Amino acid sequence: MELNVLAVDDDLSMLRVIELALQIDGYNVFVAQTAEAARSILMTKAIALCVIDLHLADEYGLDLAREIRARCSARIIILSGMDVAENVDSANGCDADDFIAKPIGIRELRSSVKSLLSSKVDASY
Repeated sequence: MELNVLAVDDDLSMLRVIELALQIDGYNVFVAQTAEAARSILMTKAIALCVIDLHLADEYGLDLAREIRARCSARIIILSGMDVAENVDSANGCDADDFIAKPIGIRELRSSVKSLLSSKVDASY
């Protein structure tokens, strides 16, 4: 069974890196540059895991993460290039499953996704 992953980042080059890295591992990867676009995907696709940038153009990434957490059991990874210690605390506050600092390490991202998706997920939004 192929699992669906949603990557949300306003940086198109970062989205492409995430998309390619996770497609190599066999995941169906959907990308969104805004929280609004992410919500549209979440309404139409069963997403098992979300990779969300902390600072999106249209909304704070943690607000989107909290909304996703309240609606479904998709795993959540937060990405950020800003103040790591403060952001880890914030990410933990929204019950994110992992936090990865930018610039992201592809091995770290792939390992985190694989680990988080190794358990069964109810992906309905």
